[in-house]
Amino acid sequence: MTKLSRLLVVIADRKVEKGKEYFHYNEAYLLTDPSARNFIEAFKKSLIGIDIRMHLKENGAVRNRGTAFRIKEKDLIELYEHRRRLI
Repeated sequence: MTKLSRLLVVIADRKVEKGKEYFHYNEAYLLTDPSARNFIEAFKKSLIGIDIRMHLKENGAVRNRGTAFRIKEKDLIELYEHRRRLI
């Protein structure tokens, strides 16, 4: 909720010509005010997954990188109360 209180999402087409990458920006949205209610609804709809980032190292020690939430970029818009289309 606090790390991404505002987020700019840009949707673009991409092409590579002669080793150079080009983008054509189609849409852009400014997302603000993430909502706990929206997060829970997205979780219920299986838009959000949980990754337990823990593994055993070769020496037998446990490496715990913490728990992470995973969501597809296209579904990020579902987490925010305010969505302003910029282009």
